[in-house]
Formats: sequence, C-alpha cells, structure tokens
Amino acid sequence: QGRKPMNAIRNLFWMGLLAVSLTGCLPQELILWAPDGSKAMVLSKDKLFVSDPQGGLTAVAENISAASWMKDSRRLVVVRKETMTKWKELAAVLPADRQAEIAKLAESLRQQLMANKGDLGQFQPTVPPENFGDLAMILMYLRDEAAGNLPETLGENWKPIEELKIDLCRLTTCPAVASAPMGKPLAVALTCLEPQASPDGKAIAYHGSMIDRA
Repeated sequence: QGRKPMNAIRNLFWMGLLAVSLTGCLPQELILWAPDGSKAMVLSKDKLFVSDPQGGLTAVAENISAASWMKDSRRLVVVRKETMTKWKELAAVLPADRQAEIAKLAESLRQQLMANKGDLGQFQPTVPPENFGDLAMILMYLRDEAAGNLPETLGENWKPIEELKIDLCRLTTCPAVASAPMGKPLAVALTCLEPQASPDGKAIAYHGSMIDRA
C-alpha cells in the first residue's frame, strides 16, 4: 500500500504530530481594568500595554501571551512566550531526569517507526505520549539527536517534524511600568498558562503542561 499524505491521515498520533507542528501558545487579546480602577491592562497580539483613564498607552513588555492583575494594581502576572527551534535550546531548561525520559521515549518511538511495515496512517505507538507537549519534545529530540533513516522512512510525513517549533511559556510577574523588568520565573510550561492571582494577592493559580516550578 502507498503511504497516505499528511492531510489524509486520520490517526490520532499523526493528528497530534500535525497539531504540535502548526500550533503554539496563541496570545490573548483583552482589556482588563486594575482592581483599583486607576488604569487598564491592554494585551494586543503579543504586546502588553498599560492605559491611563485618558487612554494614554505605556508599553510594558513584548512576547506576552497572557496576563492578569495582582491585587495591589501595581504588578501584573504575565506569561512570556519563547519559541524553541532546536532540542539543545529546550534541553537547557529541562531537568536532567526529564531529558533522559524524553530521550528514552524518543528511542522507543524511533524503533517502532522503523519496524512498522503497515500504513503509517494507522500507526500507533505502544506507549503514546501523555499529551501533545510530550509528543512535541519527543519529535524534536528525534529530529535533532536521533533521526537516522527516519526522514527516508517517513517520507513527506517528516516535513512537519523538520519544521517543528515549540513555544515555551514562562510564568512571572512584572511591575505595570514602561519596559518592565521581568521577575524570577514561577513556572515553565509547554502549553498556554492562564494565570490568575488570588483575591488576597498571596497566590497565583495557573494550569498547563508543566516543565518546572520555582
């Protein structure tokens, strides 16, 4: 049998591959007043501004995918996006045990793909990744560190892997001022974080496919 092109594949594994190759952490677009009503946060595409009541805008930060106010109305909780194009860039922020886990899963996947004799559209790994974030890391490792004969084996299905990029999201805080300095990262994730400060300002809630927590 011939191997199906990517746009004809219906298998969940390959749909996941396409998803992680085409999508990242899409920035929100919103306007949100500070708790004390003195100013508003404006997030447009990936740029964060603070507006005074008269509409004057002050640029705060770039590459921001999500943000919310802290209770004091002086600080913001933000998610800063950084695009990773190579495994070495990603490995630099992964704990050693996580790197080893990804390498092990990648080798297992490589062996299964090389041994597959059937239609790639029906291929299912014996131990599928837990989520698309894991799959993205495994595929990036395979591409950069252990590709071997996979490009020839996968044919046109290799192209999304070749072009794969991963958006790394860092949760942090910053003051609501011009060119604000970023605080220490509180968490790092491979999927969008949606931060929200607690009413008393003592905690920050968020969710995502976590890599590390401060």
